[in-house]
Amino acid sequence: MNALFADSRRMSSLTNLMFVLVGGLFAIVGAGMGIGEYSFGQQATAATGSVVEVRRTEGADGTNLIPVIEFDSPNQQHVRFEGIATSPPYVVGTSVPVLYRTSNPSDARIDQFVQRWLFPSIFTPIGLVCLSIGAIAYVRQRFTRV
Repeated sequence: MNALFADSRRMSSLTNLMFVLVGGLFAIVGAGMGIGEYSFGQQATAATGSVVEVRRTEGADGTNLIPVIEFDSPNQQHVRFEGIATSPPYVVGTSVPVLYRTSNPSDARIDQFVQRWLFPSIFTPIGLVCLSIGAIAYVRQRFTRV
């Protein structure tokens, strides 16, 4: 009976550690994405682009509709880039706010929350919650005497 309890405790400890590791990884990835996006926004120039195409791709999760955006930089460079698939999809002809690096106009993004901040705002909190749950459970288990 004591060996069974020890195995159960060891498994629980391993599960808690996995929560900490996976949660930490998600939090780091999300924070890194957020910092990168913030840095990009600080260095970017604003423009107005237009949706010129909605490209259809088939994936494991179904059909994705990816907006293709065009805009002209101040030096008259014509730039074309793809955004992130969203639902509902963008409509051809729609004007959208764009941010781009002046030094590299092809490094551009649609300046909207879903396009820039969705992934960091999902990964970071999920990671922090998992990290917290795992850490609290691990510490409680470690310091609980049975």
